Amino acid sequence: MDHLFQIGIVGTSEQEMLEAYTTLGYLAASTERVELLALVTSAGYREPGLLAKMVTTLDVLSEGRAALGIGVGAGFNVAEARGLGLPFPPVAERFERLEETLRICLQMWSDHEGPFNGRHYRLERTLNSPATLRRPPSAGPDRRVRRAEDTAARRGVRQRLQPLPRTGPPAQARRAARAL
Repeated sequence: MDHLFQIGIVGTSEQEMLEAYTTLGYLAASTERVELLALVTSAGYREPGLLAKMVTTLDVLSEGRAALGIGVGAGFNVAEARGLGLPFPPVAERFERLEETLRICLQMWSDHEGPFNGRHYRLERTLNSPATLRRPPSAGPDRRVRRAEDTAARRGVRQRLQPLPRTGPPAQARRAARAL
């Protein structure tokens, strides 16, 4: 999960929660076969160009095992965002930013390194070198979140993304993590 505070369905916000992409880097170095992704990346926590580069780096260093799990990645935990000084715009804007994040990632994972000019993000050059080993390295959008999926689909983004795998209850996830 891409949270910075523990979420209510698992425990209290004061309980331990590691940052997702730093943890994935550790897992990349500690495993050989595990596919690496965060359920579900919050588009608002990282600038899109940086996020694409982070997933690319993880993919290259793990020899093609990284994926961007993104969907409801527009974020929902206002206490977490405000607690750490992260932006938390209104819902409509978060979904607009999610859509632009998907477009930027796909552009950076293509052969096109030209500028990106969106409503919320402007990148002068979408150079991404080295390239990912798997194109696109993405597992989103999350099928449980209709609005994000529909928004991306209307704009032609979703067709190039793979479905996100389902996970079991939190206890199963903890057992699986320990088994790694």
